[in-house]
Amino acid sequence: MSDLLKKILIVIPFFLLVIEIVNARFGYLLHNELKVTPILNIFLNTVPLFIFVLFDVLTRKQESTFQMVIQASFYIYVMSVFYLTLFPMSLENFLTNTFWLRSINLEPFNIFRDYHFFDSQIVGNFIMLFPLGIYLHFLYRKFTTKVSSLVFIFFVSFSIEVFQLVFSAGSTDIDDIMLNTVGGYLGYWCFKVSSTIYHKKSDKTFNALIK
Repeated sequence: MSDLLKKILIVIPFFLLVIEIVNARFGYLLHNELKVTPILNIFLNTVPLFIFVLFDVLTRKQESTFQMVIQASFYIYVMSVFYLTLFPMSLENFLTNTFWLRSINLEPFNIFRDYHFFDSQIVGNFIMLFPLGIYLHFLYRKFTTKVSSLVFIFFVSFSIEVFQLVFSAGSTDIDDIMLNTVGGYLGYWCFKVSSTIYHKKSDKTFNALIK
C-alpha cells in the first residue's frame, strides 16, 4: 500500500465526521441564500482543524496498520473534543463578546458544591482528556516525561477554556481545567504503568524461554 493511500485512509473517517457535524449545524444554509457571515462561521469551525490534521498526517510515517488506526482514532477524538467544548464557534460572538465582563470562576472545587461527585458535569470533565494522556505515548513521545506530559495536558485544557471565553462557547471555570488535567494525567500514568508491567512480564517470559 502506498504512503499516499495510507494517509488518505487515515483522514477519511475524520472528514466524514466533520461533514456530518457541519451539515447537521449549517446544512439549512444550503436551502437559503448564502450570506458571508455563515460561510465564515463554517470556515472558522473547519479550516483550522483541517490544517492541523493534514499537516499532522503528512508529517508522520505510517509504518503499520496499528499506527494508522491510532492516528485515525486520534483525529476523530480531536474532533469530538472540539464538538463537545467549542462547536459551533461563532464570528458574531467573537466580535460582540465582552468576555472581560463575563463571570469566570477562579475558586477551586466550587463545582463540587453545585454537583454531586458522579454527576456527568464532573465525570465528563474528568474523562475528556483521559485519552489524550494515552495518545501522548503513541503520537507525541517528546511529551511523555512526567513534567512535560502534565504541562502539555494542562496547556490543552487551558486553551479550551480561553477559546470558550473568547467565543462565548461555554463557561470558563478553573475546576474544568483541574478536572481535565487530572483526568489526562491519569490516562498518561495508566498507560505508562500498564506498559511497564507488560514489558516486565514479556522480559520474564523471554528469559524463561532462553534458559
